[in-house]
Amino acid sequence: MDFEEAERQRVWLMSGHIKKLGYQNACTTVLFNKYPTLDKIDTTFYPTNPDGTKNYKIVDSSVLGIIPGSLAETFNYCSGDPTDPDSKWQNPHEQYVISQMGKLLGIQDVTGYMSSGGTEGNLAAIWWCKTNLTTRSQSKIQELKDRIKQHKNQQEVDYEEILNLKEKISKLRRPYIVATKSPHSHFSVIKVASIIELNTLYIDGNDNGSMNLDSLRDNLRSVQSEEDLTFIVSINFGTTTQAAFDDVFEIRKIFDEMKNPNWKYVVHMDAAMYGPTLPVLKQFGDKSNSLTSCGVDTVAISLWKFLGVQIPCGVSLCTREFIKQGYEPLKATTYKDFPLANDNFILAGTRSGIAAAAAYNIIKTFKLEEGLDILKKFIDYDIEMAIYLQEQLEKIYDKSEIRRMYFNVVFPRRHVPEDSISKFILMKVGKTELQAITLMNVNRTLIDEFINEILAHISNNEVAQAVSE
Repeated sequence: MDFEEAERQRVWLMSGHIKKLGYQNACTTVLFNKYPTLDKIDTTFYPTNPDGTKNYKIVDSSVLGIIPGSLAETFNYCSGDPTDPDSKWQNPHEQYVISQMGKLLGIQDVTGYMSSGGTEGNLAAIWWCKTNLTTRSQSKIQELKDRIKQHKNQQEVDYEEILNLKEKISKLRRPYIVATKSPHSHFSVIKVASIIELNTLYIDGNDNGSMNLDSLRDNLRSVQSEEDLTFIVSINFGTTTQAAFDDVFEIRKIFDEMKNPNWKYVVHMDAAMYGPTLPVLKQFGDKSNSLTSCGVDTVAISLWKFLGVQIPCGVSLCTREFIKQGYEPLKATTYKDFPLANDNFILAGTRSGIAAAAAYNIIKTFKLEEGLDILKKFIDYDIEMAIYLQEQLEKIYDKSEIRRMYFNVVFPRRHVPEDSISKFILMKVGKTELQAITLMNVNRTLIDEFINEILAHISNNEVAQAVSE
């Protein structure tokens, strides 16, 4: 982000705050006091008065490394639906981030918002999935309610059938979430299932962490006798460990082959780290230029991971049509007395505008609106570092003990000192393996330092063993 643009944004935000009378934010960080100490207070937004006398800054943001009077010191926020032209407030940086991420992933007519990170991103997107399914099931739910009423009006009430119908309604209101068992699916998916009260079908994982398709078939077969069910299929696009990618096409094929006529399902994709790499690495083959064409309905990405935004944040994305299916009918029912019904699918209210500005700055640096050239260079660099690490590890371990998938390198835990695990922030994979991830912060010097610590540890152990003998 160039300085002039940042300054325009700061002045624009400030002009909006200065005349606010009924406002919930004190704007303390940008205020001045007309007195040198806080023993007496008379506030103003201006450093000097009309008569030329000086005012005194209330909060010194420079102790946090924030330049006084900068965009980072101003109350900078996002609120509501950034893609809705009728929304009362749209942060232009958030608008840009959502638009560019949608274009990058080929999501036509994209909507969504910037979240605080992957966990909130999954919560929002899976909630959209649930709302979409339950809204589309309303006619069936009403039909079941009418049948219950009919049974209650009969001379001999069939309470067992009434209970059965109520259970069907409950299941339509609580879709099944279909996800690979922990630790392969992120723990946030399990949290979400609890928070928004979903039924669960947890699927076995393959050795590499991807969803086991035979286990998926077995689990679907176990509920195949039930006529009216809905499912949220949560797939992984690069698991935290081993970087496993679920095969969305095969998963959808299995659902289409096994589902009953009245079943409905949608697909959510947890793409926390690898999401931005899709158009370059093409993990979904020829259809990688359009996530919508791949049959993915919602996606959550952590912008602080691969892209490296310095403030934890993420995006939850889907098409506007998907949101419309789920939320438009609710305006006349659930949200009929809610004045901001156009924002009803945005999970978080007031959100960090500084995070949006930081993400905007990164995306501008990558020049994504111009093409994928810089993004590809970053990806190539990360893979180059992963290959270099793999080559150095192969001098210590047998090649068969090392697995690499793009930037993720898994290797044996033996020979690695405990201090080194903490020092290099290595991830533990089970009890016997470790994982390194080579993003832009990694270079050959860092890798060499790590390898030398392993070699020194091996050498010290050999000396100690020789002495003991």
